[in-house]
Amino acid sequence: GPPTIGIDGAHIHILSAKRGLSYVKLDHRGSMVTIKTLLKSRLKLHSCRYSAEDGCFKAIFWSGGKGKDLQFQVIYPESGERKCYQIEALDIRGEISEVAFDCDARGRFHYLVSTSRKRLLYFRDGRGPLCLAKDEETYFPDVVASDQAYLGFYGRETGYRFVQFDATRHRPRIVDFDGQGGAPT
Repeated sequence: GPPTIGIDGAHIHILSAKRGLSYVKLDHRGSMVTIKTLLKSRLKLHSCRYSAEDGCFKAIFWSGGKGKDLQFQVIYPESGERKCYQIEALDIRGEISEVAFDCDARGRFHYLVSTSRKRLLYFRDGRGPLCLAKDEETYFPDVVASDQAYLGFYGRETGYRFVQFDATRHRPRIVDFDGQGGAPT
């Protein structure tokens, strides 16, 4: 697939998938500063994004097709630090359609998986699933986690929205700020 390109105040960061992940750092004039291989995986790179705020790449590897093997990687190319969460044969009904994840400040992985059975499922470090929504062909899921986890998804009746997962609440743990439905409350 195409490379992932990120820009911060000092550099241009490029991550490409060729027999693993290769990283190139350029200055703003285009001169190479760093080039290195960050990791190798038996799974294919599904998607990747750059977080300039955190100085890291967040990559999803997936076996694809009917496969249910997933690997989430948070990669800090400057320090070489990596956080990895691997799932072999995710226990869900139906095939995986869409995937999104983030890693919170405590190192816990939060992820959304939509299925061929038109369900959007939320997991946290292997706990779950919690069905957030159903009956949509596509949800365009997104996860933003730092101190709290915010889960974004699309619904025909509600449009695109974010709800919050709050582990400190007894029940319900999903906080729907708009109160328009689309997530269990």
